[in-house]
Amino acid sequence: MAKPQKKSKFERLKVLIRPTGKALWATAVKSFLLMVLAVLIARFLGWDNGLSTVALVTIVITRVIDIDLPVRKVAPLAFIGFIMAVLAFTSVSLGLSSDLVFILLTVIWAFFCISLYIFGKSIGFFGYIIFVMYFIAVIVVNDKSTTMDYIYYCLLASLVASILFIPHLWKMKNDLRKRVAGGFIPQNSLQTVLKNLHALSGVPLDPTDYELFRLGMYLSGFREYSKLLYSRISTEYQDKFKEYMGDINKTSLEICESIIKGKKQVNFDNLNEDISIVKKATIDSGEKDLNTFLGIGYQMEKILKRSAKLLSDGISGEKLKISTTKTSLKDVLKANFNLKNMYMRHAVRFALAMTVGLLLVHLTHGRDVIWVTMGILIVIRPDVTSTINSMVVRVLYNLLAIIIAIILAFFFPHQILLIFALIMIFLALAWLPNYVGPSVMALTVFTVLVWPTGTVFENSLARIIDITLGAIIAIICAYVILPSRVTMDLPGLLASTIKANQEYMQTVVVPPENYSHQKAVQYFNNYLLQENNLEAAIGKFQDFFTDINSDMSIYEDIMAVNHKLFADISVLGALQEKKLVKNVPIDNQPLIVIMDDLIGAVENDVKPSRTYLDSSHYSHETSYLRKNLDQYVDWVISDVGLLQELVHSGSSNGIFGRYKDVI
Repeated sequence: MAKPQKKSKFERLKVLIRPTGKALWATAVKSFLLMVLAVLIARFLGWDNGLSTVALVTIVITRVIDIDLPVRKVAPLAFIGFIMAVLAFTSVSLGLSSDLVFILLTVIWAFFCISLYIFGKSIGFFGYIIFVMYFIAVIVVNDKSTTMDYIYYCLLASLVASILFIPHLWKMKNDLRKRVAGGFIPQNSLQTVLKNLHALSGVPLDPTDYELFRLGMYLSGFREYSKLLYSRISTEYQDKFKEYMGDINKTSLEICESIIKGKKQVNFDNLNEDISIVKKATIDSGEKDLNTFLGIGYQMEKILKRSAKLLSDGISGEKLKISTTKTSLKDVLKANFNLKNMYMRHAVRFALAMTVGLLLVHLTHGRDVIWVTMGILIVIRPDVTSTINSMVVRVLYNLLAIIIAIILAFFFPHQILLIFALIMIFLALAWLPNYVGPSVMALTVFTVLVWPTGTVFENSLARIIDITLGAIIAIICAYVILPSRVTMDLPGLLASTIKANQEYMQTVVVPPENYSHQKAVQYFNNYLLQENNLEAAIGKFQDFFTDINSDMSIYEDIMAVNHKLFADISVLGALQEKKLVKNVPIDNQPLIVIMDDLIGAVENDVKPSRTYLDSSHYSHETSYLRKNLDQYVDWVISDVGLLQELVHSGSSNGIFGRYKDVI
């Protein structure tokens, strides 16, 4: 089978510089204005030595508050940001008393912040930003201010940044409604709905909103399942079902709008008519695929009608919290706190490189040393290939920044250059984090324009040399200190992840007398490690190979459904742990057999067997919409069914033979 073609150097460069989202213009305006306000207040208070500290912390806290999460989750993050800012500047202030203390604190900060990547990319990026704050603290802290002064600077910045909570609180309810309604939007994938699940986890919701979100999540899963089954239905029935699914989606969208706008009535006339037509057309068809599709369609219809009833009648009671997979700190550390994890190797490498660089900054405060260390900071990445890519992009954008700075200095006087410097700060805020290269470029232009000594041309030449030197040091560190290379056997990694989930199921979904907490934690940890490696490998393929988007989309869908299965198994495990159930009413053997078949299909590049799952015999009730335990049992069964369909789709497209042993 043909191997994927590597992208040309130009195509790879386009991938490396592509944005990961939109420019955050509104966020930049808010951050910039609040930064100016905080600096003006600090100036009024006579804190001239703390202006840079106040500006920096204000920017960081405003960006944290503007994270796309519910206010109840953003508020603790903002508080943590304030605490970390205080600790960063306090640490550097204490480090002024002793070089040994400074070295020890820098090692702790560098290792701790970067090791946060083991908890996920979002938390890892937050840790990286916190370390950037420590880095700048090393540059700006001096003996003109006391440790207590720096605490006051951080407090002022945080109080000014907290003004952003006012609009967030104003639209809090509307934001929650949009997230609750996410599963009813036909265009939303299961991955999108799962992101909302994690965003809303732990947030108190009205019982009606809580149940609507759960129903929307079920509906999203069924919608994904129906798309895969549709192509297997006989052509004589496809038109009927296409119209049927169209009306389901229209009704679903109506419910979505009703949730957001607070309406109570939804029209079911067209959907009821379609159901009647489909029942007459397909009666006694005898097709298993058609019967499976019919079952899914009826379940979607029940979900929609249940949702409409909830909108009109509502549910009274105490607020409820959505539960997701509970991962204890101990479990995550046991799974990832070792040198098998590439992020831990990166944390060791990063801590060594940055400690040496920042020690030189601490001792000399020379601008060349600062820029060389900054080059290491912005280039070094978790693995060798990513570090090389980062070097190419950063050096390229810094070279462009130098050219822009020289052109501006040639045409404009010094006073006008200061205005351009402020514009660059604004652009850097708008472009970060989705346009990393341009953001770095804007910061470089700003620094060159406002540097107090030397001409713009001299500063520009020195900066490009320093950044390049820092990048070269980062490359050497990546190659020499615990080098990491991501495995490029995608089917093998996928099979390992499904296998890890299967082993976890065998440990958790068992009679209470056979349940072992120790074994459950062991397989839980193994799954997290395997999924981490799979996610990293998919990203590498997307960066380096051309015309693989459709294949990678299937891999990502399989990974998302496999994670959903993992989450639902974990809920059953939690019920076992808390002794809330005497027995999980499910026989795991049929599911284990199916997953064995899927693992073999992925590893050997063959089509999986067809197995038709029916959840009705696992409970005395016939409705899919049961409460608590039975709902999660049904979801485990449904997840395995959807996983089976996705693996079959991947096999039909030949994706399990193209990505083995790729260098």
